[in-house]
Amino acid sequence: MNATCSPQSLCAALRSGLAMLSALLLWPLSCQAQDETGVPWVRQFGLGFARGGVCSPDGVQAITFGERGVFLWNVADGALLRRFQLPIERINSAVFSPDGSSVLTGGTLGVALLRRLSDGLVLQSFVGHTSAINSVAISHDGTRVLTGSADVTARLWRTSDGALLQTLAGHSKSITRVAFSSDGRRALTGSDDATAKVWEIPEGQCVCTVTCSNRVRSVAFSPDAQTFLTGSDDNLARRWKVANGTCLTTYTGHQSGVFDVEFSPDGGMVLTGSGDLTINLWRPSDGTLLRQLLANPRPWYSSALTARFSTDGSRVMSTVGGDSATLRRTTDGTLAATFEGHTTGLDDVAFSSDGTQVVTGGHHTAITWQVADARRLRTFSDDYGVQSVAYSPSGTLILTAGTSSDPKLWRVSDGTLLRTLDDYWSRGANQAVFSPDGSMVAAALSTEPRSVLFRVSDGQRLRFFDGHTNSVRSVAFSPDGTLLATGGWDVTVKVWRVADGSLLQTLTGHTNGAPMVTFSPDGLHLATAGYDKLALLWRVSDWGLARRFEGHTRFICDVEFSPDSTLLLTCDGGSEQTARLWRVGDARMLRTFQGHTGWMSAVAFSPDGTQFLTSGADGATLLWDARPPRPRLEVRGTDLAVSDTLPGAYYSIGVRSALTERTVWSTPREAEGQTLVVPDVLRTDGSATFYVAAAAWDDRLPTGW
Repeated sequence: MNATCSPQSLCAALRSGLAMLSALLLWPLSCQAQDETGVPWVRQFGLGFARGGVCSPDGVQAITFGERGVFLWNVADGALLRRFQLPIERINSAVFSPDGSSVLTGGTLGVALLRRLSDGLVLQSFVGHTSAINSVAISHDGTRVLTGSADVTARLWRTSDGALLQTLAGHSKSITRVAFSSDGRRALTGSDDATAKVWEIPEGQCVCTVTCSNRVRSVAFSPDAQTFLTGSDDNLARRWKVANGTCLTTYTGHQSGVFDVEFSPDGGMVLTGSGDLTINLWRPSDGTLLRQLLANPRPWYSSALTARFSTDGSRVMSTVGGDSATLRRTTDGTLAATFEGHTTGLDDVAFSSDGTQVVTGGHHTAITWQVADARRLRTFSDDYGVQSVAYSPSGTLILTAGTSSDPKLWRVSDGTLLRTLDDYWSRGANQAVFSPDGSMVAAALSTEPRSVLFRVSDGQRLRFFDGHTNSVRSVAFSPDGTLLATGGWDVTVKVWRVADGSLLQTLTGHTNGAPMVTFSPDGLHLATAGYDKLALLWRVSDWGLARRFEGHTRFICDVEFSPDSTLLLTCDGGSEQTARLWRVGDARMLRTFQGHTGWMSAVAFSPDGTQFLTSGADGATLLWDARPPRPRLEVRGTDLAVSDTLPGAYYSIGVRSALTERTVWSTPREAEGQTLVVPDVLRTDGSATFYVAAAAWDDRLPTGW
């Protein structure tokens, strides 16, 4: 975010009535999946953590929502059609309008928005809550909207003009879920106060309150509006009578909280989704388990699960642990469609050597993407975990590794697992990298205080690098492949000769944690970064400390040089959620980059150095422009004012007219952010237009933008 529109200031604007409308104009809320217009990054790979999903009334489309917005999918083939996003908001709830033409969303900003699906235009906003909106609903006739918030109220709104009709107050803690009855005469709310309430609307009178033994996660009316369901953190779902609050049926069997409950459209089944990663179908009358649609696929990993019936009741839309959204048939539980990309936290990211693809890794998958349009290409799955990813120099292989998984080599073209690199001594690697010529792989063992070298062609272990007193976090080859640097949890960096494994140097400049390591492409320097919030630059010639990079307020989790060795990129692994770009020559911090909603984990420059990637715990990988931002040019009489320049950047301004095209001015030194005035150069030529010819972070200005 830039300084003029921080997340905090935008939140305040969105919650202040009229200011909210003007703030929305600053942030486009819709963009195609291939176009990240309106957000500070260039492109996003991966859709972040999914919190739920629902099918359209006609069953043709589906939406999923979560950490990074709302996504519209084609049910037939699982293709991503459109993305609706306010960059700083997490979406907690989303529903289709009854006619399927629009979608209603609510999230952390406390504002509900109704968007048209065809183009993402915001049709109506519902402003009034003072805290995050946890749940939204639209009445069956589409005339009213219901929202439930962490401000302990539910609110009833008129759809046509966004007018507040009624505030439903009575809960003592955050409202978790809201629902309309089919006839629109009643509203249902569930709360963290372990109660559910039925309200007469529009009067706003509470006519029924029921109490569970733990917080209520989900509520739903039956199709005839005579009974309703609750799902709660006591691992139970219950069916209640609206008239008097009598508990009619209890559905037992889940081993964790029940996060979602729903009746089938004909009322013949009850659906429950639980944190134990199961989806169950029950007979409403007596609680008999009819079918389990999803058994826990990863018993070692537990997270919230959401589930929804399609309009005709033939399918169930579900999300599990944020990994993906799936559509399953209720008859036999078979998979009807998968909507992928909602990976959980990411740990690593890398460009292919030609810059056309990227690979992201996290949890138990690595995914390759097309850079041009963020299209997902292939998934590489490892149930033991993926925390490190890399392309081979040739671009034909993918290397993955995890703290509990040995390094694996995959063929990029078809996803075939070619070889597992097993040292026969331990399992798991914190990081694995290719040698510059692609013939070897070095791995930092996660359970041993050493690193290991493998031959790619046959997987043969060549040698160990012994010397650390604790496990090794990172490894890096020098550009010529003769040296290997390792960073260990013993807070040291060691440099080894690859040919024979001999230790050449131990660097002890860090004071906390295991440093990340990387060589500069020109081979002159080694950069290290660690938990002490410092990045250090070491001369390879004598291993002396050349420079310190200070500015991060949380530990640094990754560091990388630009391809020309002039820039250094770092990212923090804490709540700062910031990547920083530095000039190597003087350790000056040039620019900060913020956009993730969770801590950052990895950075990677594109091969040409004009862009870079960041990945993080929010499950998204963002592509950024590494060049200085384009300054603003304004003709003032016979002068040209150049403003919005960034401190530390160099610029070149050109002029184009019927008579000439040439560079008319270049900054003689770095522009310090002030307005720079270019004297009149073509006073007699009224057809002249000025443009930014080049911008760079040093005085070696390239030609062209």
